[in-house]
Amino acid sequence: GQKISGSKSGKKSGSKSGKKSGTSLKSCSDPPSSVDRTEMVTTPPEDLPIDAEFKGYRRVYQREIVIERAYVAYQIARWYSPSTHRSYESALPKSYQGSVGSRLKSFIQILHHCGDMTHRRIKALLSHLGVNLSVGHISDLLTHSDWVEKEQADILASSLSHSPYLQIDSTNSKEKGQRVYTQILCGELFSLFYTQYGKGRVDVYAALQGKTRGEVSLAYNRFAKERLQACKASKMHIEYFDQHFQEGEAFCIDTLTKIFEQEQIFKKTNQNRRSAIAGALAGGFYYQQSHLPKVEYLMSDDAPEYKAIAQKQHIHCWIHAIRHYRLLNPSIQYFRDIH
Repeated sequence: GQKISGSKSGKKSGSKSGKKSGTSLKSCSDPPSSVDRTEMVTTPPEDLPIDAEFKGYRRVYQREIVIERAYVAYQIARWYSPSTHRSYESALPKSYQGSVGSRLKSFIQILHHCGDMTHRRIKALLSHLGVNLSVGHISDLLTHSDWVEKEQADILASSLSHSPYLQIDSTNSKEKGQRVYTQILCGELFSLFYTQYGKGRVDVYAALQGKTRGEVSLAYNRFAKERLQACKASKMHIEYFDQHFQEGEAFCIDTLTKIFEQEQIFKKTNQNRRSAIAGALAGGFYYQQSHLPKVEYLMSDDAPEYKAIAQKQHIHCWIHAIRHYRLLNPSIQYFRDIH
């Protein structure tokens, strides 16, 4: 038969220490950042010579993960009072967050956002682990749960509080055949994304408050009046708000929509002018609200929806400076060629 040569060193394969593992120890011997459990291996090998002296230990590492179902049943103490005809119960611990615990919620978030798993794939994996959740329930946990919205609001508040500036831009896409616009908010340590059905000033103010366009609040005050004048709203429109709204009075965007539809002076106002009025009033509420920090330094392109939002300074993104150079008409042939 064919002769197969051994290693160049001439050493035979195998080990005198009695280790018979098909996995290279080098791949799993790098020390992790922390050790959760140490197990002592003290059984001597079968071929240990009688004169062998103990020389201590050698440490190797194994990476493992343990995923197990944990159904918790709370036995809630109950009392009944004949005098009040009412039942009383012990308060549940703060760790109780409904039928799905916080660790399982986080696990589902990781599977979907980090593992790119669909809702059905997540359902299949959880079912294999003994946790039965419907696809609809998983969808609610990922998108419409109060705890998700609260966490997002906390992230927005913390980000705006600790960042010296905010950079903002938008991009468009289609969702289920409908055009949508995503406002991208960035700082030194964060990036936030808010998808809206428009990209006007109202949508920008909504994103800065972590809201949708339908949830944004409006207010008529000094700032709103200045913005109405800046966007060249007619005197009749400004007088209408002077007469029907008190200084700082807040109202929802649905109220403004009804005004546009019902009041005669607004019926002939085109959509662009209506959007400008709504943006001015949204700025009025943003100017007076105190539940979220207002942006002091805003960096953006020269899009009109971002103007007059920064409390201190509006900074133009340097990469958009090329737009101005493209408008130039060079008179020297050399510059015409490279233009």
